[in-house]
Amino acid sequence: MASVSLRGVDKAFGDQHIIRNVSVDIPDGEFCVLVGPSGSGKSTLLRIIAGLEDVTGGSVHIGGRDVTRLQPKDRDIAMVFQSYALYPQLTVRENMGFSLKLAKRPKAEIVRIVNEIARSLALEPLLDRYPRQLSGGQRQRVAMGRAIVRQPSVFLFDEPLSNLDAALRHHVRGEIREMYERLRTTCVYVTHDQVEAMTLADRIVVLRDGKVEQVGTPVELYDRPVNRFVAQFIGAPAINFFAGVAKVCAGRTTIRCADGIEFALPGHQTVEDGQSVECGVRPEHICVGAPDHSRTDVVSMGARVKTGEFYGADTLLSCDTPVGMLATTGRDRTAYGARQGAQVLLQIPSANVHLFDRRTGLRVN
Repeated sequence: MASVSLRGVDKAFGDQHIIRNVSVDIPDGEFCVLVGPSGSGKSTLLRIIAGLEDVTGGSVHIGGRDVTRLQPKDRDIAMVFQSYALYPQLTVRENMGFSLKLAKRPKAEIVRIVNEIARSLALEPLLDRYPRQLSGGQRQRVAMGRAIVRQPSVFLFDEPLSNLDAALRHHVRGEIREMYERLRTTCVYVTHDQVEAMTLADRIVVLRDGKVEQVGTPVELYDRPVNRFVAQFIGAPAINFFAGVAKVCAGRTTIRCADGIEFALPGHQTVEDGQSVECGVRPEHICVGAPDHSRTDVVSMGARVKTGEFYGADTLLSCDTPVGMLATTGRDRTAYGARQGAQVLLQIPSANVHLFDRRTGLRVN
């Protein structure tokens, strides 16, 4: 196992700057996910770690060793690709043992290691099949097995689940996490799917336009996003936003919104008087129901249901309100069973409101 450190890494293709001064430390044994929208530079960064792309500036260290100028084969890494990259003319057994054969390991040892890994990934019945005879999920497990037999210091995953359907993604995602828990080898995993990132990662690196927006645990990113972009990117259903203006008077801070809606902020806040802000509220923090007049920390507003989506355990309502469209999700089928056009009352605890400066997009509370 080994740590991975990126120090001031830059990458440009001609005039196009893809990675901009990225510095990230991934401790030994951590499962780190690089996440971001298409074009954010996450796959390029992974290829730089693997040695498949040269850096324009900065350095890459694996296990404390500077590997910036080393070839991929000399970095002690194994990579699992989106396209599986299996040899079609070789059986599953031969694909998994190929790197050991190149390393001239004894035949008996290759058989033992391949059989061991195949057993752990439930691939034993498939060992004599060819890739064309396998399903997408089975091919991805073979690709994982081929990486595991090498016993590398670092596993690199480049969007390995993007070719699978939703049910299979969920299943293979569990297998990847189970593999990690068993081996505890450092993993760097690239995805554009924030649900994958949240369920797999010990820590997440959020990228946008080649720059790091935030690094943290899934809980830290969800509960304390540093800016509007991270708040919007992390979480499903997506966070709601509506505009407001801060009013600070006699040590008390309130946020004034459209149609006379106003709510007080709890505790000490760093908002300035007259500051324009965007209020972010996650759908699960907006409740549908009768007003609770005993609570002063809740802002209530009338709304009209535009659409309702039933997901089984939860129902998602999209509502037209004085501050704009707001989505709310909950499990109370009586409260959330409102039909299109119905009038409902929404309640938002002020403690669950995230504030972002409207000009910079940065978190202010």
